[in-house]
Amino acid sequence: MAGILLESGVVLVPLACAALYVIVISNVLLTVFGLAAVVGAGAVYRLRYHYSSGARTDLVATSKQPNDRGRKQTKEADVLDRENEDFREIVQDAQEHCDGDNETIQSSGALLSEATTPDSIKYDMEKHGGALSYDHRCFYIDGRATWVLATDFDYWRLPIALSAESENAKLAAGIADAARDTWKRALLQLKTLGFNAVRIRFHWGFHSPSKGKYDFTGSRDVGSLLALCEELNILVIACVGPFIGSDVQGGGYPFWLIQRDHIRLRHLWRSAIKLWDDRFAAAEAEWFDKIISILTKHEVVTKNAHGRGCVVVVQLENHLGAHGVLGLPLALHDETRLLAHMARERVLRVPLVTNNLNWPGDFSTFASRMWIQIEKKLRAYRIIKEPFRADIPGFTVRDIVSTPVDRDAMARITQSETAPMVALELYDTDGKQDGSFSDQIEFALSQGLSAFSLPGFFKRSSPGNVDSPLRTVCAGDDYAAVSEDGTLSPDARTARLVLYAARALEQQLAASDLVGSRPWILRANRPSVRGVSIDFLSLNAVQVRRQWEHATIGTQSSSSTTQNKSANTDYNDQLGIVAYIDGREIPVDGERELAFLFSLADAPVLGKGCSFALTGTLGPRQRGIFAANILVGEHISEDPLALTASSKEIYARVALDQGSEAWVCAEESVQSGQLFFLGKCQVSGHAEVEIVDVEHAKGHKFSFVIPKPGPGLFKVTSDSGVSVTVALLSQVALDTLAVGYGVHSCVDAKSQKDAPLAGLATAVAWGADGLTWSGVNSIDCALSRVSAGKHIVAISQQQPQLESGALRPIEDSDTNADEAYSKHVVVWQFVAGGSDTSTTIESVTDFERRTTSFDNLPWKLLPTMADLETMDEINVMSWQRDL
Repeated sequence: MAGILLESGVVLVPLACAALYVIVISNVLLTVFGLAAVVGAGAVYRLRYHYSSGARTDLVATSKQPNDRGRKQTKEADVLDRENEDFREIVQDAQEHCDGDNETIQSSGALLSEATTPDSIKYDMEKHGGALSYDHRCFYIDGRATWVLATDFDYWRLPIALSAESENAKLAAGIADAARDTWKRALLQLKTLGFNAVRIRFHWGFHSPSKGKYDFTGSRDVGSLLALCEELNILVIACVGPFIGSDVQGGGYPFWLIQRDHIRLRHLWRSAIKLWDDRFAAAEAEWFDKIISILTKHEVVTKNAHGRGCVVVVQLENHLGAHGVLGLPLALHDETRLLAHMARERVLRVPLVTNNLNWPGDFSTFASRMWIQIEKKLRAYRIIKEPFRADIPGFTVRDIVSTPVDRDAMARITQSETAPMVALELYDTDGKQDGSFSDQIEFALSQGLSAFSLPGFFKRSSPGNVDSPLRTVCAGDDYAAVSEDGTLSPDARTARLVLYAARALEQQLAASDLVGSRPWILRANRPSVRGVSIDFLSLNAVQVRRQWEHATIGTQSSSSTTQNKSANTDYNDQLGIVAYIDGREIPVDGERELAFLFSLADAPVLGKGCSFALTGTLGPRQRGIFAANILVGEHISEDPLALTASSKEIYARVALDQGSEAWVCAEESVQSGQLFFLGKCQVSGHAEVEIVDVEHAKGHKFSFVIPKPGPGLFKVTSDSGVSVTVALLSQVALDTLAVGYGVHSCVDAKSQKDAPLAGLATAVAWGADGLTWSGVNSIDCALSRVSAGKHIVAISQQQPQLESGALRPIEDSDTNADEAYSKHVVVWQFVAGGSDTSTTIESVTDFERRTTSFDNLPWKLLPTMADLETMDEINVMSWQRDL
C-alpha cells in the first residue's frame, strides 16, 4: 500500500482531504465510498504508470539531441554522470545497434513503447518456419513435432577438475580442455537419462569481473559449450537474463554493477517502487552486445558445421512479473519491451520467451481475475495501453500434480492462443522436488506441456555460488535426483523410464490433443482405436491424447504455416493414441490387474461400449503410458505392421532400419500386459510367448501376443516382412537401462526417406550403471566397484563402438553370455571391466573430511585503501568493507 500511496500522491491528496471532510461530518457511508475512491484512484494510477514507464528510444537509437519527453534526470544523477564518464561510453555502444529513423525519433521524442510493439519483435514464422515453427501443441523442427525436455545446466557451477601439475603457460588451454571434458560428461549423462535439451542460464557476473571487461575463454567459453550441445544433438533454452534467478548471488549481476549506489538494479528505487534508470538499461545493452553475438551463431534457424544450431528459444529476464498490494503489477512494462527490442536489433531470430507468470497463483486467484477484467475496461477507454508480450509467454509451475495446468485459462490470461505451453521452471509445492521428479514429468506431459525445465535435477554445488575453475568438490541441492558423482536416486531411475516411454511415442504425443476417454469419430483405412477407458478407474484417472489429425510426415505441421506446406499432403490416417493412466486411487492391497477397454472404428460395440479388451497392470510406480495405432514400416510397405493397442508399456523404440524396430518392455512379473496387432503375425525368439489369432468386424484379422513370465526376447513379423523385436527386461535391468538418441529431429535427414527414423532411438543397453551413448552408435561405461564385472546387453543395428577399454565384447558361445538374449543379429553382449582401468570410479567415501595444507595455499595480503588508485577499486573495497 505504501508503494501505491507514494506513486499516486498527486491524485490521492485531494481525495484524502475530501475523505477527512466526510469523516468530520460523521457520514459513515460516504466515508466508505471515499476510501474506496482513494484506493481505486491509486490503483488506476499505478496501472497507468506500469504501462508507461518513461523508457526512451535514445538508448537503442542514435540521438544527438536530448529527448524532451523522456524523464529528466535529477541533479544528483547529473553530478554522478560527470564523475562517471564510463557509462556514457556504454550508452554510445548501445546506440550503434539502431536501424530506425534517427530524425523521426529526434523530432518526436517517442517513447520506447511507441517504437516497439509485439509485431515489430515477432518471430518471423514465414521466413524461418521451415526450420523452426510452433503452434499451441508443440514446436516443429524441420517439420517434425518435437518436445523440449530440459533440465537446468549451470555451467558456472560445475567444478572443473584440472591437474595440479599444469604449467602456468598451459593453464588457459588446460582449463578449456578440462571444461569441455566436464561439460561433455555431464551432458552425455543427462542425454542418456532421456532429456533432449538443457536450459542454460548465462551468468553476467561470471563473465564480467570488472566494468568493460568480459571473459569468454576456458571455463567461460560458452561458444564452445553451445558447439558441444550441437555435436551431441542437445537443444538449448538460452536464458540471457540479465537477472537469472534469486538462487544466484546478486541475481547474476556483476559485482561492479551492484556496488554502484546510483544504479537502480531492475529499475528498483524503493521497496515495491520502480523508476526507470537509463544507466542500468545501458549496462544491459552492453551485456546483450556480448552474449547475443555468441547466440546468433548457434540458433536452430542457422546452419553451421554441426548441421543446425541448438538454441530453440531465448528467455528474457526471469520472474519479472511480480505482483504487490491487491495484485497490482510491480514491474515496469517497458522492461521486457526494451530487452526484446535490443535482442532483435542484435539480429536474434529465434522466438523470445518470458518467465513472468506463476501457475496457479497468477491465473486462479481472485486478485488476478479481478485485474484482468479491470485492465480490459481501462484499455477499452484508452486509459492504459495494450500489453506488451513476447512471442511465447512462459511460466513457472509449482506442484503440477495437485494443480493441473488449464490450457484455456492460460490462453485467456496470456492472450496467446497460438503459443505452446512452456514451463521454464517446474517445481514442487515448496519450490523443491523432494523426490517427485518422475511425477512432475509425467503429469506435465499428460497435460500437454510442450517444453519444460527441471531446476535442481543434477546436484552440482552450493546454491548461489560460482565455482572456481579448479574446484573439485561441491555440495548442495540435497533434493537433487543425481548426485555429484553421478549416482542416481530411485526417483531418478523412475524419471528416466518416464522420459524414455514419452520419447518412444514422441511422434504421436508431441502434436496431440486431449480428447478424454470417451469414443470419438474417426475415419481410417484400417481398423483403428477410437476410444480408451479403464475398468475400475474413474474418468479423471485416464487422460487420452490423440495425434493431431492434420499432422504430416516430413512436412511443416504448424497451423501458422499451413500455406507453406510442401507438395506432400498425404495425411497420416492412422492417428496415434496414447493413454496416461493414474492408478493412485487403486488400494495398495487391492486387485491391481485392470481391464483396458478399446473401441474400434467401423467395428461393432460390445458390452460397456468396447470392441475388445486387454488386461494388464500399472507396474511399481502405479502409473502408465500406453499406446495404440502405432505403425511400423508404413513408408516402405503398403501393409505395415500395425500395433492396434497395447496394455504393455513401451520404454524405447529403436529404429533398426526402415522395416524393423526393437521395443523394450518390462517382463510380466514387473508389468503385465498384451500386444494386439492387426493382421496375422508370426512370433519367434527365446521368450515364451502365446499368440492367439482372432477375426473381428468386416473380416479383419488380429493377433493377440501374450508374453509369459520371465525375461527374454521375441520377434513379431507381419506377412509383408515388417518386424518388431521385443525385449522383456527384469526390474534390475530396467533400473540400468540406457537409451541412445544418436540422431535427433533437429539434424537434417539425409533424405526424405530417412526422416521417419529421425525421432527414434538408435540403440539401447542395460546391465550396469554408468552406461552412456555418444554419437550414433558409441557406448561407454564409467565403471564403479558396483558395476565392475557386470554383464551388459545392447541392441542396435550394428555392433556398438567402444569409447574406452571399460567394456569387453563377448561372443554368444562365451560362458558369460546371457542365453535369454543371445543368438540374435541385433543383440551385442559385453562385460564391464576391460583392460583399461583408468575409467574406474571409486566409491565416494569420507568426502566430508580432507586434509588441507595451509602452507601450500596461494596466500596474499589484501590491499589497503592507500594501495587503491582507481575509483572502481575504491568502490569495490568500500562495498566489501560494508558487508
